[in-house]
Amino acid sequence: MEDNKFKDLLKKYQSGLCTEEEEAWLESWYLNLNETSKESVPAVALAEDRRNNWALINARTKYKPRPMWLSLSAAALLLCTLSIGIYFYMIKYHVIGTPKAEVAQEIAPGGNKAFLTLADGRRISLTDVGNGELAEQAGIKITKAADGQLVYTIQEEQEQPNIQTVTYNTIETPRGGQYQILLPDGTKVWLNAASSLKYPTTFIGADKRQVELKGEAYFEVAHNKAQPFLVITPAFKTNGKAHEVEVLGTHFNINAYADEPAIITTLLVGSVKVNDQLLKPGYQSVFENNKIKISEADPEAAVAWKNGDFVFNGQDGETSLRMLSRWYDVEIDDSENLKNLHFGGVVSRSQNLSAVIKMLQATGDLKFKVEGRRIIMIK
Repeated sequence: MEDNKFKDLLKKYQSGLCTEEEEAWLESWYLNLNETSKESVPAVALAEDRRNNWALINARTKYKPRPMWLSLSAAALLLCTLSIGIYFYMIKYHVIGTPKAEVAQEIAPGGNKAFLTLADGRRISLTDVGNGELAEQAGIKITKAADGQLVYTIQEEQEQPNIQTVTYNTIETPRGGQYQILLPDGTKVWLNAASSLKYPTTFIGADKRQVELKGEAYFEVAHNKAQPFLVITPAFKTNGKAHEVEVLGTHFNINAYADEPAIITTLLVGSVKVNDQLLKPGYQSVFENNKIKISEADPEAAVAWKNGDFVFNGQDGETSLRMLSRWYDVEIDDSENLKNLHFGGVVSRSQNLSAVIKMLQATGDLKFKVEGRRIIMIK
């Protein structure tokens, strides 16, 4: 089996898309590994190749029985394609066994949930309302699309609204929610959990397109040289001035949660100015203690949430657990044990909380248990 095909099989397994035969073969191979070989692989191997997360396999094989005939037939089917080279490749990226998490109940992942507050004060639950037109404001039609996206469309038959009558809407996601919005200028915005975006219902007549973000969002800004696009994050200020990202047309991510120590802007395409400092693709700015530091970034990790994954690439335990707290709407036990922990690995955000916890336990020296909607650390 070629390396790429094996990696694809791992991804399918992590996403729950493997056939029973593929699952049987992969799990049978894992369970038949020599225990000495397993223990000899350093935990850092998980961070070196994040996609090969054997923790999930270890967790599943501890409790999921499989008929012997299915395992044998699957092994016979796939073993003939396994080369000696890929065997050693798999040994290299194996992970030490996973302690079993104590989970009293399954906690499901978040989903498309949001509230829209119109200029007149009306508050609409986008989770509960059906697809179709929701409202019309000054010639702007607001529609909920079938794919769960909020779309603003300028009515061609309407006269262009006067800039003096421009009004603002706010879309906000709860803990355990996310949402996508298409602004009137064609800009696409993905909102992460516990975030909000305040924006004008039209940008016509304005010298700039300015929005206000709290939390985290990924932007694909429609190019318009005549109207720079500004993202203001009021939770972070320098000398009384809010943190500001200015662009013309580009793709970037901003993490600006009030409970995080810094605001991180990661650029994928184009160019942006962060408080007048230029940022190039593949770089990020970290604004902390009234200072901006620019360094190379891991764009894949920065936008993993938007693509449906958690990527743990060495950030401290407190940061990692806050990510889980927002997406699963759970509380984290305040523990000193988190400060010196660092996790590595990738897991889908579509997994129940227990699967994510098991993966974290495989990369750290701490056990967790879930009581109600609270994650508790165990020494």
